[in-house]
Amino acid sequence: MLLVAACGDTTNSTSQARAINITTVATTTIAITTTSVATTTDAPTINAPAPTTTSAPTTEADTPVAPTTVPPTPTIAVPTATNVPPPPSPTPIPDVGILPTQLRIPAIGVDTKVEHVGRTANGAMDVPKDVFNVAWFDLGVKPGNSGNAVIDGHLDGYNIPAAVFINLDRLQPGNKVYVRDSKNKELTFEVYGKQVYDYDKAPLDKIFGSAFESHLNLITCNGTFDSKNKNYSQRLVVFTKLVNS
Repeated sequence: MLLVAACGDTTNSTSQARAINITTVATTTIAITTTSVATTTDAPTINAPAPTTTSAPTTEADTPVAPTTVPPTPTIAVPTATNVPPPPSPTPIPDVGILPTQLRIPAIGVDTKVEHVGRTANGAMDVPKDVFNVAWFDLGVKPGNSGNAVIDGHLDGYNIPAAVFINLDRLQPGNKVYVRDSKNKELTFEVYGKQVYDYDKAPLDKIFGSAFESHLNLITCNGTFDSKNKNYSQRLVVFTKLVNS
């Protein structure tokens, strides 16, 4: 059966040094010239004072003054790494599911063995070898655990007009489905809906995917049989949820 198979502001401080101009005062040279006067007596010789150079007075203002303070060095704030705590360890989910060995559906007279199957070569869920048994998809969720456990069964078989799930379409909301393991632990599921899908358009995530509650989905063939491809055109899925464990 092919199933619906990541500084700081640096403020540059520009320090301005005042430039103080030095004013140069021109030096004036005073030259004194003497004239010799002829007399009958020796005239004393008067030595003219040597010309002197008068320097311009120097004031404090004439000397450049170095600034008495040093511009502050810009401070760059270095970011500090923040320690991140490690993520919490996931809380383990308790395994309360069972390995089913027997299925009972009183409303349609089913009480049969449960085979365990995986995938076919083309990736679809396999089917039970015996047309009167059902099969649990053991690569998926166990019945009783959170998620969608899946059990399938034949509608009919070669020269067998009625197989184990021939009346699956008669189930109604409220009907009970019972699954038991080899230790006689039994879980009770209740039907809450059913749907028919084209065989290649069934919503796999809804049927096989995760869920908060514990579900058990029952699948069989439906529609018309294609003898060339040996496949039914549709799939019937009955949805149930755990009500007692």
